Amino acid sequence: MGDDESWERRRRNLAALIAYKRLNPAQISEKAGFSKNTIGKFIRGETHSLRWDTLDAICKILDLPNADRLNSENPLSSSKNELQKRIEAMSEDEAADLLEALNK
Repeated sequence: MGDDESWERRRRNLAALIAYKRLNPAQISEKAGFSKNTIGKFIRGETHSLRWDTLDAICKILDLPNADRLNSENPLSSSKNELQKRIEAMSEDEAADLLEALNK
């Protein structure tokens, strides 16, 4: 997927998540500590990308584990979001043990 396509997917997914949470871009920007227009400009396509740490801060407000979820086909998947949170909380040894168990 090209870079422009990736940002377009993130833009669509972010807009869908904000609507799903019954919030608006200004509310998310305020909660994340950004200028009121930061997210609105991105969603409207006036800004073509955002810094990764900005996306991560937005995702925390939206209860996503990280900005990588905005690249997925369905960022609303609560099962995948919960699984990703648990994986990120694991030590490397715990993750290796689980992966070995899954591969059996």
